[in-house]
Amino acid sequence: MANFGQLSTYLKSVGNSFLPEGMQTEQYTNEDFNEGVKAKLLEFLQANYANKEPGNYPVTYADLNNYFKEGNVVSGSGSKFSDVGALKTILGQFNVDVAPDGSFTVNDTYDFNLQDEYGNPMNKQPTFGDVMSRLSPSNIMDKGLGTSLYGAARMYGGMRIPEGSPNAIPIKLNFPSNRKEIVPPPLPMAKPMMETTNLASYDDNQIGFGSLRRPSL
Repeated sequence: MANFGQLSTYLKSVGNSFLPEGMQTEQYTNEDFNEGVKAKLLEFLQANYANKEPGNYPVTYADLNNYFKEGNVVSGSGSKFSDVGALKTILGQFNVDVAPDGSFTVNDTYDFNLQDEYGNPMNKQPTFGDVMSRLSPSNIMDKGLGTSLYGAARMYGGMRIPEGSPNAIPIKLNFPSNRKEIVPPPLPMAKPMMETTNLASYDDNQIGFGSLRRPSL
């Protein structure tokens, strides 16, 4: 089943870049991403960081590609519209905080670094010329419609939401620990000991039955 989560996030973020500063989205959280993206992210975190010491760990494109066995979303084997493709095009590189209780917090920023659609570095911010070159008939014939549209979208994203710009949107995702708390079994209760200090004051006829002596006349 196709996952268009990255398209939704892209359109929302580009639209957000046109809003006045006071009306812009302040942060993306768990509620802003679909279940397919979150499931793949949690799978990756549990497989690679569940046994790590508490601390902060950077995650790179290479880490994601090595785990999911896919390359670049354009030139690699995976689909741009799979759960993994959506994850890689929304987050890409991020940081994960591992808490002492085993929970994860993912921190990132939604923006576009100086790379083209193939992951190659660019030496300047993209322009409308870069957008239109991806949409040219010759590029579409050569690269295909899907790759051309993705490249144009990435170039336009770099124009509207460049890395470190005020239009960049922080991302913070929280995943609770899946560790099962081990509850120790209750300790056995010791039987109360019968006090023997007062037994000497009773004769055999009194223990447990009160006095059995005949009343005096």
